[in-house]
Amino acid sequence: MLILDPKKRYLMPDVVNDPFMQSIKNCTVINLHQPDEQSVPGDDHQHHLVSEQDLKKISQEKDRVKRLKEAGIA
Repeated sequence: MLILDPKKRYLMPDVVNDPFMQSIKNCTVINLHQPDEQSVPGDDHQHHLVSEQDLKKISQEKDRVKRLKEAGIA
């Protein structure tokens, strides 16, 4: 929750050094802004790329479920 008084808020070093934040295995970038820059994924998560085709399928499925509900089938 946001503390309204800025003088009482956590600073970024406090957040970054928090045990919870330290437990997260985030991705890192090696050789940032260099020709051989590469991203190294964290150990405990995956990235998911959602394509336009995926969004279209999701939208079509939502429409199908809506029609079924309107027809009293779902």
